[in-house]
Amino acid sequence: MCRGANSPSSRYAVDELLAENWHSYPSKLAFQTRWCRGGKGERKIFYHLLVVLYERYAAVVVDLVQLIPTYGCWKDLLNFLLECKHGNVDYAPLRHKVWNMFALQLKADEEELAAATRQGRSPKLSLAAKYAPSQGGQHSRVLKADKEIYKILFPAFALASSGAASAYRRLRQALAVPEVLMCAKKWAEINFAKVSSLCLDRHKRAFLNEGKDRARNNLDRLACAGSQSEARQKMSLEE
Repeated sequence: MCRGANSPSSRYAVDELLAENWHSYPSKLAFQTRWCRGGKGERKIFYHLLVVLYERYAAVVVDLVQLIPTYGCWKDLLNFLLECKHGNVDYAPLRHKVWNMFALQLKADEEELAAATRQGRSPKLSLAAKYAPSQGGQHSRVLKADKEIYKILFPAFALASSGAASAYRRLRQALAVPEVLMCAKKWAEINFAKVSSLCLDRHKRAFLNEGKDRARNNLDRLACAGSQSEARQKMSLEE
């Protein structure tokens, strides 16, 4: 699959492979297309391929979605569900699997954070909390994802009006998610060794305190810019 391919192209590719009895290859093609470290890193084509595969082998795709955070990221699970909108297809098993994946991982991360706090060590957390749906966001409005995950995490409060955000706010703070620190005006606390390449590219000028939003005399922003420059120099030396 090439960059920019659309849904019909994805459907044609899957049909061709199935016609030649390469039944295991379409799923491999899909994940190689998305693999952000050793594949093409294509999101949209990956979603299209999985949508087509789900129409033919729903149970197989439901089993395979557990691999998505490994080959892509947790946000891919939610974006994939946004593409599942064919009226004559039952997506309930798929949605149920995604909600449970988030709930189980968030619960495991909460337990790990509590254990690490007791033992005085750094927690080993997934990025599920970073990409978990926020109340009022797109995945919340369209999929009701935050409420569905909240129901699984806290079944006794299934009818509560509050969203799932409060359930994983502590995890986002522990992850030191850059966007959270930026909004809290704690730029100097950003650890660039833990910032994703996508985030670095998207907020590059802000991190370096450049452009129209720069703050010339803000010590917090200046410290962040210094840390970013040091991180870039270290990466250059290691390459």
